[in-house]
Amino acid sequence: MVRELFQWRKVATSLVLAGLLFTNKSSAIDACQQTQQLSGGRTIYNKNETGRGNGNYRYEIWRDGNGGELTLYPKDACFKASWNNAGDFLGRVGLVWDNKPNYKNLGGDLIANYSYKKSGNDGGTYSYVGIYGWMDNPQIEYYVVDDWLHNRGAPGGSYMGSQKGTINVDGGTYKVWTGTRTGASKWGQSTFTQIFSVRTQQRTCGQINISEHFRQWEKLGIRVGQLMEAQILAESGGGSGYVDFTYATVEI
Repeated sequence: MVRELFQWRKVATSLVLAGLLFTNKSSAIDACQQTQQLSGGRTIYNKNETGRGNGNYRYEIWRDGNGGELTLYPKDACFKASWNNAGDFLGRVGLVWDNKPNYKNLGGDLIANYSYKKSGNDGGTYSYVGIYGWMDNPQIEYYVVDDWLHNRGAPGGSYMGSQKGTINVDGGTYKVWTGTRTGASKWGQSTFTQIFSVRTQQRTCGQINISEHFRQWEKLGIRVGQLMEAQILAESGGGSGYVDFTYATVEI
């Protein structure tokens, strides 16, 4: 009886794991099949603001110049953003943790699925579209960059620090960069580490396994901290542009 129970548990566990893998794969496929148009919601104009969006999602719009707007659609983490010479413009929607957990203790992998449209090919001095967040202990600002809004090729260079290696996640190759910066942060003015995963072939839809990026960073010898945020991001260092996320989720 004990042996039969053990065998049944093994089969049940295999089915659950298979189901999880199938679900994640389906989500990635579904993300690139989302073509719906969204409307409505609330638009925030020309100011810096954080707050709560749909369900557990939170948002932020931040810029250090004039102009820029963020529209929060009434669905999941979907949003659109536009800017025109707004300095450093940042619009993002996703998850925030007040208790700062270790990513290994979330009860599963942290997964984002997205599909978006964009216009403009001038991202200013830099531009990133993907995942953004902060960690504590140590203080870290991190990016997973799947796309960009300029025509100069994938972001990278000394302003990102130094390249630590390459990783393969979600069917793509990412270059990993780390550096140290002193400036505005979640703690006011502080010195913190920046970590970038930059996809070598840009895309406008798909799935990002954020937890797998964390694991791969650790394999490169990069220390990660306690999670504070994981949000879908559009950021530009000047110039003008427009993004429209009509499908966007961040889930465990």
